[in-house]
Amino acid sequence: GQSAALNALARAYGNAQANGQLAMGKGYSANSALTPPLKGDGSSPKVDAFVDKLAEPAQAASAATGIPARFIIGQAALESGWGKSEIKKSDGSTSHNVFGIKATRDWTGKTVSTVTTEYVNGKPQRTVEKFRAYDSYQEAMTDYASLLKGNPRYAQVINSAHDVNGFANGMQRAGYATDPHYAKKLMSIMQKMG
Repeated sequence: GQSAALNALARAYGNAQANGQLAMGKGYSANSALTPPLKGDGSSPKVDAFVDKLAEPAQAASAATGIPARFIIGQAALESGWGKSEIKKSDGSTSHNVFGIKATRDWTGKTVSTVTTEYVNGKPQRTVEKFRAYDSYQEAMTDYASLLKGNPRYAQVINSAHDVNGFANGMQRAGYATDPHYAKKLMSIMQKMG
């Protein structure tokens, strides 16, 4: 369950001294970056695969924003349910949108519509929204980095991205999601990452 997922991510990113770097070479795999296994591990192959497929693009987004890659992957994990709730196109293929980034009026790229939960006055409501669609996870991460760097409402997030609390609370204050418990949920994933 969730504890196995958190343990796997904690092992993969247990080295805080890496300053968000996930890997230095092209031969990276989730298993090669693990610290010694935690007691009672029970990690999930799905979580390991999720971390592995996003590691390289998250590093690039980290270099562009200064936000540690482990925070970026933590946010992608929250937004997509470790990839289980990743936004799909009408044919069932992936949109590569692991961040739940909506297609606003200024978006000229591909889109996909899907049912989502939005919070209005603290109450969840199901609604159909348009989301951005990408051709790859690299493209999604690049857009995520551009969104954070190019939008003044995220400037404080980037400035305080050196710790879990600053990043998670900053994302909520900036209005990244409508969930009133967004920061708490994000911290519950990222605090386990070391």
